Formats: sequence, structure tokens, C-alpha cells
Amino acid sequence: MRVLVTGASGFVGRHVCASLVSAGADVVRCGGPHDGPEFVPVDLRDGASLRGALEIAIPDVVVHLAGQASGAAALVNPDETLDLNVMGTQRLLSAIRVALPQKRIRFVFASTAEVYGARTPEEMPLSESLALAPNNPYGASKAAAEMLVHAHASVIDPRIVRFFNLIGPGQDDRFVVGRFAAKLAAIAQGAPAYLGVGNLDVARDFLDVRDAADALCALVLADETPRVLNICSGEATRIRMVLGELIRAAHVPVEVREDPSLVRGVDTPLVVGDPARLHATLSWRPRFTLRASLRDAYTAARTDIGPGTAKADA
Repeated sequence: MRVLVTGASGFVGRHVCASLVSAGADVVRCGGPHDGPEFVPVDLRDGASLRGALEIAIPDVVVHLAGQASGAAALVNPDETLDLNVMGTQRLLSAIRVALPQKRIRFVFASTAEVYGARTPEEMPLSESLALAPNNPYGASKAAAEMLVHAHASVIDPRIVRFFNLIGPGQDDRFVVGRFAAKLAAIAQGAPAYLGVGNLDVARDFLDVRDAADALCALVLADETPRVLNICSGEATRIRMVLGELIRAAHVPVEVREDPSLVRGVDTPLVVGDPARLHATLSWRPRFTLRASLRDAYTAARTDIGPGTAKADA
């Protein structure tokens, strides 16, 4: 089976490709123009580059991970987010129609729990049967892209996965665990022992990115699956507990202080997904505990920062 992966150079993409290769798939990795020779360069703004990659690869499956993945960045630049996530997905679907007219491929689209929007505690855990009600530009862009994927079902075999809060080694500092891990790694190397935080009392559904990649890989290889699947742990953990575990891993004294710039105007107190359909569909269970995932995230951050490279403004 040949699988073309967009966004293969990203946090999720690297792990998805590794899982697919381990399962015996022939993986075509697509990245941006500056990602290196191991990636086929594509641009979601350029339909010709997408068609070219498809014509070269002739895949059986496309896993579409590329696009804007940061909710915070989407708030800053919603127009670009809509172009990448909505129109970029449409350009890819159009490219499939043109480049592979005789082939009905499986198309796996990476969506997000943000499409559910703000829900009451009584509506938790969030199930795939809930109506979409995004309340921010990122969630809206993914919800709109989901509709496009459904609309092309006559051309593709569509699958949508809704990731909740993925964490683990290699996550960048646009995301809370990546930022905490990077800051603590810098403090361990001698940077000022101060950590600004947002609201630590919200609870989220965290899952190791390696487990999420294995679940997506199982979905790619399965014969029959539902069209929409949550990929989540089914457990909610407060950010305060996540930070505490990372501080224990770092084993450094640190002053934790609320930073108003990091407090979101709209921040749902609780988000947790329902993994029942996931477990009923795939012979998959997570391998990593939350503690192991957080400790691996910190270890990777220490490795990235290297010895003697702490930044004074970290």
C-alpha cells in the first residue's frame, strides 16, 4: 500500500510516517519547499504542486495533515488559516480528481476537537454524533474542511479523525506542553527560573502523539471503519497537573506566575473526548501513560536545547 502524507515534516506527520513504515506501508512524505530532500515539496496554495506530487506517487491513500495547526496563530491570522485549512483542502481534493481520475483512494483528513466548540460538562465526553459548533477561527476552518471532504465522497473514500490534545517529544512551543517543556529545559540550563502561565485550571484530553499516530495508521490499514473517529484518551487532566509533572521531571526550582497575555478570552473549562467508537473499531490501545509522555517531552526539549545554550530571555 502506498500512502502519501501531507505535512509529513510536522509534529504529527513525523510520527504518522514512522507508524506507517513500521506497518509495512510505502510512504511518500510531502513537506514544504524548505523541508529537505527526503520530502516531496508541495504548497497548499498551489494546485499544480499538489497534482504533481499525486501524479508521481499514484497513492492508494492520502493522509492530509498539512495546514495551520495552531489555534492561537489562527486567532492572529484567520484569513491565512481559512486559506490553508479550507481552500488548501479543496485544492488537494481537486488535484486528486484531476491527477487520479480512475482511482477512488482513501482520504484521511486530520481534524480537531475544536470543531465541537464550547460544550457544557453535561455534554462530556464529546462524541462524534454531536453537531459541529466551532467557536474560533481554527475550529471553524477544520469544520468547513470536514464538509468539503464529505462533499467529495463520490470521488474519494473519506475518513475524518478528530484529534484532541496531542503531546509528546518534539512538540513546539506554540502548544502548552511544548512551551512548558522548552522553558523548563532552558531553566535547567541556567535561564531565569520564571515561568509565565495562562489558566492552569482548565482540563483537557491529552494523548501521546505516538499513540495517535498508531491509531491513525490502524485506520489507514483497516478495511471498514466509520467515516468520523475521535482520537483521544477519554480522560481529562488539569493543566496544573501537567505542569507539576513537567516540573518534577525537570527537577528545578521555578516561579510560576500568571501572565495575562497567555490567558484566553474564551477558554472552555473542560474538554474530554469519547473514545468508544475508536476502541470498538480498531484493535488499538495507547502505549504511553501521561507521565511517560510528559517526561519524554521534557527529555526531548533538553536534548534540543543542548548543553550550555540557555537563553537569557527564556
